[in-house]
Amino acid sequence: MVYKQLSPNSLSEITTTPKLDYDLVIVGGGIAGTALACALKNSGLKVALVETKPKSVVAAKKLAYNLSVMSGRILDGIGVWQKILPKISTYRQISLSDGNYPRTVQFSPDDLAATGKKPTS
Repeated sequence: MVYKQLSPNSLSEITTTPKLDYDLVIVGGGIAGTALACALKNSGLKVALVETKPKSVVAAKKLAYNLSVMSGRILDGIGVWQKILPKISTYRQISLSDGNYPRTVQFSPDDLAATGKKPTS
């Protein structure tokens, strides 16, 4: 699997370099793109994962994900669940925001009680 960091100015480099030959190019190294790349790791396909942001910027961004039971099964099936599992914790509060909007919405596990759903631990 190939991971190549690209800058906006390097597009011409890609289109003129004849050495780039992949069966599949995944654009976006977020959770979905990375999961797909992991799933295809042993497929025999030559896969490129393209992300414009440096790994250090992506890793420094403080994001949280809500993983369902099905997500856990999928991640287990592609062989990454055991690496993720030790980093999973319950939440005490969630702040939802849009990166371009200054306000947030706050949720706590008690808010789930109002919906009739039981919080998971």
